[in-house]
Amino acid sequence: MDADDLSASQWDDVATPRPVAAPVSPTASPPLDSNPFSPPPTTESVPAELLSAEPEEENAPAEEGQPQPETSPSKKQSTTSYATVSAAASRARALRMARSRKSSLPAGAVAPEALTPETLAHSVVFEDIDPVANPLGPLENDHTPEDRKEEVNGGIEIPSEWSNERGIQSAAESAAAAAAAAANPSASWNQPTTSSGSGQKHIPVEQAANPTFDIAVGDPIKVGELTSAHTVYNVRTRTTSKAFRYFDFTVTRRYRDFRWLYHQLNNNNPGIIVPAPPEKQAVGRFDESFVEGRRAALEKMLNKIAHHPVLQHDPDLKMFLETDTLSSEIKVRERLTVAQNEAKGGGGIMGSLGGAFQFNGKFVEVDEWFVDKRAYIEALDLQLKALSRALDTVIVQRKELADTTSDFANALTLLGEVELSRPLATAINGLADVEQRIRDLHERQGLQDMLTLGDTIDEYVRLIDSIKTVFSQRQKSYLSWQTAEQELAKKQQYLARVMRQGKTPPERLASMQEEVAEYERRVYSLRVGYDDICKTIKSEFEKFQKEKIEDFRSSVETYLESAVESQKEAIEMWETFYERQGFGTPEPQQA
Repeated sequence: MDADDLSASQWDDVATPRPVAAPVSPTASPPLDSNPFSPPPTTESVPAELLSAEPEEENAPAEEGQPQPETSPSKKQSTTSYATVSAAASRARALRMARSRKSSLPAGAVAPEALTPETLAHSVVFEDIDPVANPLGPLENDHTPEDRKEEVNGGIEIPSEWSNERGIQSAAESAAAAAAAAANPSASWNQPTTSSGSGQKHIPVEQAANPTFDIAVGDPIKVGELTSAHTVYNVRTRTTSKAFRYFDFTVTRRYRDFRWLYHQLNNNNPGIIVPAPPEKQAVGRFDESFVEGRRAALEKMLNKIAHHPVLQHDPDLKMFLETDTLSSEIKVRERLTVAQNEAKGGGGIMGSLGGAFQFNGKFVEVDEWFVDKRAYIEALDLQLKALSRALDTVIVQRKELADTTSDFANALTLLGEVELSRPLATAINGLADVEQRIRDLHERQGLQDMLTLGDTIDEYVRLIDSIKTVFSQRQKSYLSWQTAEQELAKKQQYLARVMRQGKTPPERLASMQEEVAEYERRVYSLRVGYDDICKTIKSEFEKFQKEKIEDFRSSVETYLESAVESQKEAIEMWETFYERQGFGTPEPQQA
């Protein structure tokens, strides 16, 4: 009989679990295909446990008056671990079990949009089954394969049979949002933003593979009084990275949070040059110019970190950018770290290598590359600091020149008030006005120098400190490796002596051998870690050199453009004053 010609009672019959005598072996026969919708062979072997895995509602007793199908002895499989049933019955069983799992779709199942009537015809002919008595239960919403699709979310088609599966609704929403974004690409960036972020992300795959970050630090506000006074900043992040819950979100951070992030990134990523925040300042930290300079430096720091191919995936950066309860989470993590350190200090191999032994030798640099780069960094540090001091002097002198020019303008104004000759008083007052404008120009020029060339110099002075930090990390890694080497040599010598004596019990000897093997693995791991740090530092230094050239070229270009514009503005002011006063034109001769 063909599988498609089974009656309702025969469907119940073939779907009824068969008792088996032998236990099921996972290697006795190929398991049931995890995709219940793929075209099956004519017959296939099904594990007995799978057939007996009935949902709870299927095992409930039948209602009164409903006949129970009888299973003939010829249909029982008593000599094998697997029951051979028809392909249609196997697919019906798998589909019934798939419906009972509300947490996820069956492994290997085809996508919902592929569930066409032609595909379903390979498994079960739903039109020929009584929707009440068939072993699969009544069809949801009494839909047939022709009307299984319904319009949802603005024209996105989802098979109604799968509408209750977990994740399908969100998939429909994502598809609808993707369609809307394709129609209006700029709309996704115009969604409202709150303190914790808003707007679920629907980002194309190509953008998620290369995420972009745009981080703005702004709105500095002084909070607290006296000793508790500090400045807080709004940190707004816009990104296409799917590691974050939203694409546009804002949090509030204070200066010490940025320093925590810097130290965490250094500890998590040895060998990587992490952009550093500006230094602390006890005096004048609430001055408007200082707050603005610090805000700009913090913003540049975060953007450089977020665009680093390794640092952008650090979990601490993610927590810093989107967590509203950063301070409490930092405290919890600190308590856990203290507890872990106390547990490690109790003894054992890891604890002993963590600081109980000291390397007796002295670190001697043998890599010429590091010798040259360390000397270069020291010289660059001295020159940048000298340039920073010289620029500070120029800025101070510009400010003094602006103040002196203001005094000169005030003196001219007073002179114009007492002058009896009206034409001369007008000329003097015009000259005073030009001097006041020149004074404003000097102040703007000094501020521009500080925000362009000065900030770049300060940034690279801090980056040099970060380079020195990674050099120190390399040195510590080398010392840890050598310390482990020394301790391993001691363990090996002691083990060899004990084995030569032959008096140690086998259990104790096995324990010592295992300890030596653990030290060998530890030494190998430390050696690999040291080599990795060396490679990372060389790669990061090359990246540092390229970025340094680009940043200084851009800063010098901006500095020169600003200076040229300032001089042009000054020349224009003087020429306008000269023409208005009629200087250079001959005076009319009196008759």
